[in-house]
Amino acid sequence: GCLWLTKLCDFIASLIVRILGWNHVSDLAFIEFPADKSIFAAALRYRGAKNYVFYFPHSPHVYGSSIVESVDTDGNTRDSKSIYLFGTYSDYSTLEEGGWKPLRQSRRLYIGHPKLSSEWISVLESWFSVGAPQRSSVAILSRGVGNFLSIAEQRYLCETTLRVLSNYECIERVYVKLHPREIAESLWLESQDPRIEITAKSIAELFVEVDFVIGFWTSAALDALAFDKVFLEFYRPAISTAEQLLVNGKYQTVYESMGMVHAARSERDLNGLVDSAVNLGLAPAVPEDQIKMLMTRSNDWWKLMLQGLRYDPLFQGF
Repeated sequence: GCLWLTKLCDFIASLIVRILGWNHVSDLAFIEFPADKSIFAAALRYRGAKNYVFYFPHSPHVYGSSIVESVDTDGNTRDSKSIYLFGTYSDYSTLEEGGWKPLRQSRRLYIGHPKLSSEWISVLESWFSVGAPQRSSVAILSRGVGNFLSIAEQRYLCETTLRVLSNYECIERVYVKLHPREIAESLWLESQDPRIEITAKSIAELFVEVDFVIGFWTSAALDALAFDKVFLEFYRPAISTAEQLLVNGKYQTVYESMGMVHAARSERDLNGLVDSAVNLGLAPAVPEDQIKMLMTRSNDWWKLMLQGLRYDPLFQGF
């Protein structure tokens, strides 16, 4: 079914660009997958991009739990115009085992996540460290109701987090960053705590400013690792089981399983971790080897890109 749909999209796209007289508009194009199967992506492949169409994941999530270090590039067509960018090989293999398929006649490069590279993190820290508030603060990375959280569970996570933080007067500011798909009229606005501030600051800016972070199952756990920031993951995977890992009969988030976060599944857990963080007794989590490999790849992402593209002259001036 997926192959048939892709062929149909390619056919429709070819007709559209012929009718519009659309010639190549760029050398390169970037589009997130699974939009790789869309008519727009087909148009980019057909006439939009002269050289390459790169497909990148929606977020720098971690999908697989196996360690595969030797693979940098693969695919059935070495000179294909369509190239997928993955963090590690296990990300691709896990998605494929789950039923996802890449385009036929495509290549795959495993380059880590460029935004996690130490060079990029250093630049961001230099930008945001100037004028950063000198006060005790925490960031909460929220998650809205939808495919993963019920209304009742979201209320539990929000209210419990606020109740725990209310025990610590030394925390002077609580920044709440809503999920992009979380409605503005969220439960956070019901709080009467004057320390609460709904913020549009970037993850990078927040991580430079705050002392520690509380998140509800989010890929920002990887950002926290890159920024060497204490990350407390407050989530109940046994209740919100969608896309959670079943490990030895118990549900875990992939971030807990890979050692990237300090996991809290109850109010008591969260209170203990916050107490340790406030009193400087909690260090950033130490991840599994797979995540360390991912960070190394992220540092070498440009070299891996050039290797995968055979040092294409198009990239030599970048």
